[in-house]
Amino acid sequence: MTERFLQAPCFHHHTLASTSATARQMLLAVDQQVVPFVVSADLQTAGRGRGSNRWYSDAGSLGLTIAFDPVARGLSPEREPCLSLAFGAILIRHLERSGQIPPYAAGMRWPNDLEAGGLKFGGLLPERIQTSQGPRILLGIGLNIHTNLNAAPPEVARMATSLARLQAGNGPEPRASDTQTISGLAEYRVLVLETLDEAIHRLASQDQELPALWSSLDLLLDQPVRIQLPDRLVEGVGAGIDEWGRIRVRTEATVETLSGGSVLRN
Repeated sequence: MTERFLQAPCFHHHTLASTSATARQMLLAVDQQVVPFVVSADLQTAGRGRGSNRWYSDAGSLGLTIAFDPVARGLSPEREPCLSLAFGAILIRHLERSGQIPPYAAGMRWPNDLEAGGLKFGGLLPERIQTSQGPRILLGIGLNIHTNLNAAPPEVARMATSLARLQAGNGPEPRASDTQTISGLAEYRVLVLETLDEAIHRLASQDQELPALWSSLDLLLDQPVRIQLPDRLVEGVGAGIDEWGRIRVRTEATVETLSGGSVLRN
């Protein structure tokens, strides 16, 4: 039986520049590095986002990176691009069922952002690395749980929210003690690792319900969208996400299907 991620070795640090950068260094610097493993940190000073973006975090944020062998997990290269969508969609549904976020409040901004009310509360960073032992996948995960966004840089504060704020709704944001924050982060860490197990299993088994699930959470559907590719800018209206995790954009001339690029915010 494949080892569950919750049982994998966890290399925890008080402070790191980036859990994904550290996990990558471990894979490339140590011959035959055993996977899976988890790298986590109480605080990331240079957390990585998509492209050149940075991920802000504090003591109330959950930040970790999981390294694993996709072949051992039965995850084909064709399904790897769907990992963020599958994980994010399943996580949102779990958060809804457990009452951590209001039903139908959250969705996904293709390909890697978790949002509610136009504000971001989570981000995912998948990377494929070729090692001497074969391909490895890193999935960096950042969640704003009790994150104090009042202390965040203005450019972050105006576009972010936290699970604590979502739970509070229109009421005052609850202020968690240090003990409550640590306990809460531990519970979310368990949820995240169990959700990743589920996402990979369902992708590997070609669960036909997954595309419908991530499509139901597509925040760009029927919305104006601009996607920057290396050589051009695609502008149009979101026309859905296909079963391979690619976004469709309806332009003036046609419907384009894109597997990469950066979604530009207005």
